[in-house]
Amino acid sequence: IEAVTGVQTCALPIYLRAQLADRIARARGLIDYINSNGLLGKLSQSSRRQLSWDAEKLAAAAVLWHHQNARLG
Repeated sequence: IEAVTGVQTCALPIYLRAQLADRIARARGLIDYINSNGLLGKLSQSSRRQLSWDAEKLAAAAVLWHHQNARLG
């Protein structure tokens, strides 16, 4: 892994946790912005579907990371 990513194997869980936390925070910020400005109705159906799918993937990635981290640690 280190040769490909430049990240040592032992640092990978910390790197992944930080990356997931950052992506989740940015997604929540976008959702909050859309909701607070009443923009949900102005988004196309495909954009709403894509945002929903992206949120589901992030949630699944976080659950999977927690599960894998619990098994390793």
